[in-house]
Amino acid sequence: MHIPILVTNNSIPALKSLQGLFGVAVLLLCVFSGLHCAQYEIEGDYYVATCPPVAMILQEVVGERSVVIGLMQAGASPHTYEIKPSDARRSEGALALFYVDEVYDGWAAQLPARERIPTFPMVAESMKRHWEDAEGCTLHDHHNGNGHGHNHAHEHHHDHGELDPHYWADPLTVASLLPELVATLCRLDPEGCAEYEANAARFEALLETLHTETAEATAPIAGQVIALFHPSWKYYTDRYGLEVAALVEPYPGQESSPRYIRQVIEQLQEHGANVVFTEPQLPRRPAEVVAEAASVRLMEIDPVGGAPQTSTYADLIRYNTQVFLKALQ
Repeated sequence: MHIPILVTNNSIPALKSLQGLFGVAVLLLCVFSGLHCAQYEIEGDYYVATCPPVAMILQEVVGERSVVIGLMQAGASPHTYEIKPSDARRSEGALALFYVDEVYDGWAAQLPARERIPTFPMVAESMKRHWEDAEGCTLHDHHNGNGHGHNHAHEHHHDHGELDPHYWADPLTVASLLPELVATLCRLDPEGCAEYEANAARFEALLETLHTETAEATAPIAGQVIALFHPSWKYYTDRYGLEVAALVEPYPGQESSPRYIRQVIEQLQEHGANVVFTEPQLPRRPAEVVAEAASVRLMEIDPVGGAPQTSTYADLIRYNTQVFLKALQ
């Protein structure tokens, strides 16, 4: 499922006669049933986002002013995504294409668009996290939440950048990008500026509430040790005090060697982790091998979302918080 497409006053005049009524019906059906809405081509001003988290955040600020179309379906990996002709058509017609950055979804640079706008640079510098030390598969130098530590595998991270772009895993980090996101939308659509500002204020209040709620929920599991399939949760684990002992696949799309997998298993046993988390966007088998060999549980978290239960930003955080709680309580 793509992020819900909202019907707005700006888009309705473009839908005429019976064709227009059918179009409205299709859009409303998409919103309320979770159908693959991107198959329906819209008219009027709209924005495009590469992946569900960016689309979710953008939709909160855009509100009913315009339409946000997410290109990726639920379950797709931004690291291995293959651009379709329909993606190019939608991007070309949008006011702007929003993406994360050149590390996470750099394929956005191949899409035609009036503007291609990365969102990770909008995050406050003080909130950005550095990649963990991935040498020997261990991430057990947790930096006490400040995101800065000695990186023995610096050369391995060179092509992946120095900073972790998975900023949406922490509500407070998301809040830090809102001023620049609003400024960008106001530049693209000056007449909607007041609406964008009001929507951002409401969303910021929701993010504060979401953080408080998440901090209270995860307090009983703070300090517990886990293993992740992929380093997509550092912003969350740093914020809420979970310890990451190892990664099954540090670099998405690059299969880990048998030697590395053995080291992962050793790390789990050494640090007492009792669960490995896999992700729906990536192959499950390597995590199954690790979990079986280390005699630990295997559970699935979803860092990207876009499914019916993770169709909004708040739903995405709440859903995954419940998974962590179920695994660790």
